[in-house]
Amino acid sequence: CLLCGDLLLVCACAEARNDDLVQIVGRLKLGPTPHVDFVHQFHALFLFGDANYRINLPTPTVLDCIRNRRLDPLIEADELTLLERARQLLFGFVEWPLTFPSRSQYLAR
Repeated sequence: CLLCGDLLLVCACAEARNDDLVQIVGRLKLGPTPHVDFVHQFHALFLFGDANYRINLPTPTVLDCIRNRRLDPLIEADELTLLERARQLLFGFVEWPLTFPSRSQYLAR
């Protein structure tokens, strides 16, 4: 099953984004067994989109990592990665390894 979404950046608060994502995944119902939660009705669930989580590093550090294709420091400071590792969000989901820099907005020269 493919699930695509784009959470709005309402505030810089990760807690609000967490609540939005939990509400979206938790309230989805589909198919002949609506009493079974959406996530467990499929062998695989692919979650695509922009959840608007942030990298907790100064902008110059992020840009330097992107320029030099050093992704590990970015992954280690990523809000969503930290929440997943702490089992606070998307427990049981497996993220494909990141091998390319973010498509995030760059500062104008």
